[in-house]
Amino acid sequence: MFHLKTHSDFSLLQSTASVKQIVSNIKKQGMDGCALTDYGSISGAIQFITQMQDAKLKPIIGNQFYVRDGKKIGHLTVLAKNLEGK
Repeated sequence: MFHLKTHSDFSLLQSTASVKQIVSNIKKQGMDGCALTDYGSISGAIQFITQMQDAKLKPIIGNQFYVRDGKKIGHLTVLAKNLEGK
């Protein structure tokens, strides 16, 4: 089982969970991996990948963008499939 939309403290005003706390919780819940999808930033990606791999878990890197269509504002979550991001 995977969470495919997780925010860390690298998502300003969205989460207070550090990458270390997220990895620890994933391990405690018996999950196989997780996607880190911080808002508009991949600043925590290297730390997340390293800690997930050290814990023998599968890291997935993503991002959540703000999108605008006229006056409507929404969110778009994207996940990288491989190292090229495809």
